[in-house]
Amino acid sequence: MTGAMVPVPRREDADVTAPGTTEEYGALREMLIEIRTELRVLIAQHSERHADHEARIRTLEQHVDPAHADHEVRIRKLERTVWLAAGAASAVGGALGAWMSAVAGA
Repeated sequence: MTGAMVPVPRREDADVTAPGTTEEYGALREMLIEIRTELRVLIAQHSERHADHEARIRTLEQHVDPAHADHEVRIRKLERTVWLAAGAASAVGGALGAWMSAVAGA
């Protein structure tokens, strides 16, 4: 549906002499009422689902494990471990290189 509005004939614009005009207008009016009712039901259902999702998100946010709540602390700890491992590997590599040059050069 493109969203174009269908003009609803007003009672004073209707040609009362044309056969079926009043019945067609009544049928069109009933269809519009039915569509409006269905839209209200769909909007209400969507609102309920949205509210339910919001409540579930709030519940999940409240139940976050405090030990894992601060990601910065965990990331800094991991970075420190990686840099310590890199420094230890450099020291061991340097020591092994010096030892091997001493053994091979002697």
